[in-house]
Amino acid sequence: MKKFLLFFFTCFAVGSLVFASAASAQPQAICVAWQPSDPAIAHYTYSGAEITLKGIARDGATTYTWDFGDGTPPVSGTISDSYNLGVKHTYVGSAGDLFVATLTVSDGVNTDQDQYIVRIYESSDLSNPAHLDVRINMAIDEGLWYLHTSMNRATYGSGSPGYEQLYGYWNPSYYPVAATGTAVDAFQLHGSKANTDYDSDPYVETVQRALNYLLCNTYSFSIGVQDAGDPDTNGNGIGLVTNQSGSLTDDRQTYIGGICMVALASSGAPNRVASVGGTNVYGRTYGDIVQDMVDFFAYGQVDSGSGRGGWRYYANYSGSDMSTTQWPPLGMISAEKNMGSTVPQFVRDELIYFLDYTQHTACDTDNGGFGYDHPNSIPNCTKAGAGIICHEFLGTPLTDPKVVSAIGFLYRRWNDAGGSWDDQRLLGNSYGMYAVMKAMRIPEPDITSITEFDCNIPGQTTNNFDWYYTPGTAPREGLAYYIVRTQQSNGSWDDVPGPNPVYDGFCTGWRILILLKGVAIIPPKAVICDCDEQEYNLNQDIHLSGSCSYHPDITRHIVSYEWDLDNDGQFDDATGETVTITGGFSSEGHYPVALKVTDDNPEGAQTGTYVCEIYVHPPPHCPHAFAGGPY
Repeated sequence: MKKFLLFFFTCFAVGSLVFASAASAQPQAICVAWQPSDPAIAHYTYSGAEITLKGIARDGATTYTWDFGDGTPPVSGTISDSYNLGVKHTYVGSAGDLFVATLTVSDGVNTDQDQYIVRIYESSDLSNPAHLDVRINMAIDEGLWYLHTSMNRATYGSGSPGYEQLYGYWNPSYYPVAATGTAVDAFQLHGSKANTDYDSDPYVETVQRALNYLLCNTYSFSIGVQDAGDPDTNGNGIGLVTNQSGSLTDDRQTYIGGICMVALASSGAPNRVASVGGTNVYGRTYGDIVQDMVDFFAYGQVDSGSGRGGWRYYANYSGSDMSTTQWPPLGMISAEKNMGSTVPQFVRDELIYFLDYTQHTACDTDNGGFGYDHPNSIPNCTKAGAGIICHEFLGTPLTDPKVVSAIGFLYRRWNDAGGSWDDQRLLGNSYGMYAVMKAMRIPEPDITSITEFDCNIPGQTTNNFDWYYTPGTAPREGLAYYIVRTQQSNGSWDDVPGPNPVYDGFCTGWRILILLKGVAIIPPKAVICDCDEQEYNLNQDIHLSGSCSYHPDITRHIVSYEWDLDNDGQFDDATGETVTITGGFSSEGHYPVALKVTDDNPEGAQTGTYVCEIYVHPPPHCPHAFAGGPY
């Protein structure tokens, strides 16, 4: 098992040994890391906050012990659920304090340990985005753990479609397939993937189980040439869709299929082979499966009438609606960017017909919004977000009046608080908040502010607000602020009652996705090799390497490395993957250094940042003692 170990060195007489050893690998103790790619990155907390320390056991462990690493008494117990060894704890200290908790599991003979690292941050002023970020990261951390511990787990029977494979799902009040697609996407976009390290990330198995469940609920149908063109890009004559049932006319097909296409595309594993599934699913690669999902939705686009170019409840429905129409474009955006899928050009050419038909252009309070199935039909923020997403799928410039007026609709209607379909509230409605978030996150760079549009000018005004960070004391509360303050004590969220509210796992998956600062596009991971494990003497040259950085998306590459060596917030050294602080530091202390890496995404460069602290101390009294063996 891959472990992160903190080495503490003690001085002995010359010739003594200084060493560290890892416990046996059987049974397994595995703690949840804040960043799955790097267990050395600490979980977030603030002084006095109660958090959950999260870990699991494998391979026959029967007892567990948590040592919190802060001098408080350890907690032990008998393992009743090996997927949930979580315990609550409160750390108290100053910003920057680091605590290393240890989880020990035993089968009565053998033991194993893993570490859970927590750092205290300042989070007293939530009008400060940096302080709110601490609460956002804590909310994501607790929300993912709620999803992990509330999953229903089982093993399929022999033969098709389950082939004796493990699976899992979330079963809220309705639509467990859609809930599972949303929840697994949250894990994946946070960094836990089906093809990442099973032995160091407890969530990898959770993701694998959920993807198996989605694939077992994916069905194959024949497709053919449509009025606008041929949807069958690979010429195999079939399309695939994830459904609540195997019916071609399942009345939630587009909603559920779109959500699950996003989730499968977000796996970022085009060469992974499905170990479950029915006809045309089992034994095929994820990349091929997602392409057939794209083809199915191209086949199902409405061909004629006022709904031309949109989608509704199932393939080739008699009309379209704006709420449903966002899902195929969203799935196709993810498929193109994460799987290299091909979207037939006619899909985009046709979609503009429905967008133009449903957008409200009269100069009134609904200006710029999108109706349900015609321009005056129950416009709300959910459908405005959907319309913006569809224009982004088309490549419509953000300066186009169709887009800026839709953003202006969001500015005016942000505080709608009704329970009806037209004045449906935004804050507290996961479906609507998710649509708005997607509309803001898909462009490169993100849209950070929602700006007022005055149709009398016509044009934008100078009035705007940050849709993500704005505190609740402002006239329009930001989504992140709202979501953080409404999280429940068990880490989950529930919608405010209204049209089609969601609860538990379904709601929690959506809320995490809204908080996460990425949609479909996977950023690179910056890592300074062994930075936090190194200690330096005064005035000693410090050599740092970013060669441990990597890109989770195998189709992308890191193209630049930038360093902030003096903690001024400016990345002013771009000399390359390695850097030297000549002469080091002249006084004892902890010195933050940061690395920013940038990738080659042609849709817009993505960045990742890593910060660690270098510890500088006076020369030791026993210079001959070292880690690893005798002098």
